[in-house]
Amino acid sequence: GDGMDADDILDDLKMVFMGNYSGRNDTWSVFADVVYMDLGDSKNHTFPNDGVAHVSYDLKSTVFQAGVGYNLVNSGGGLLDVTAGVRYLDLDLEVDAAFTNLPNRSKSGSRDFTDFFIGVRGYKNINENWYIPYEADIGAGDTDLSWQLFAGVGYRYDWGDVKLGYRYLELD
Repeated sequence: GDGMDADDILDDLKMVFMGNYSGRNDTWSVFADVVYMDLGDSKNHTFPNDGVAHVSYDLKSTVFQAGVGYNLVNSGGGLLDVTAGVRYLDLDLEVDAAFTNLPNRSKSGSRDFTDFFIGVRGYKNINENWYIPYEADIGAGDTDLSWQLFAGVGYRYDWGDVKLGYRYLELD
């Protein structure tokens, strides 16, 4: 194929860590979350008359964001905050290529981006324990534009919440 699809990413996943914290009083809230991901794979490719190439890559990515929210809606049916914050993305990539008949090659590089964002986040209650969390934001800074969408389902325990959801983050 010409790119990586979801199956490739899951096959190449070496480690992932996700964590989230949020706290609030009546009107104001604070939140922070981090996602760390390490992907890597290696492949052999045979070239006619030129031997074999062994290529490997390792991609590490860290996304950290933190912000504050101001409450607009807080009822038995759910909650809605307007938010502002900062998002930091760090990417590290290393590619190594070993060739039968040519010198070995290695390239690495890293790039980081810091954006400020505004958005909304909240939840819609299903019942006392189950709820639908959501968030959306848009930002800019080191990128021309970044935006994020998240939706899922959550369950409240005495010690905290557990959420399962889908996040989409795009950087231009």
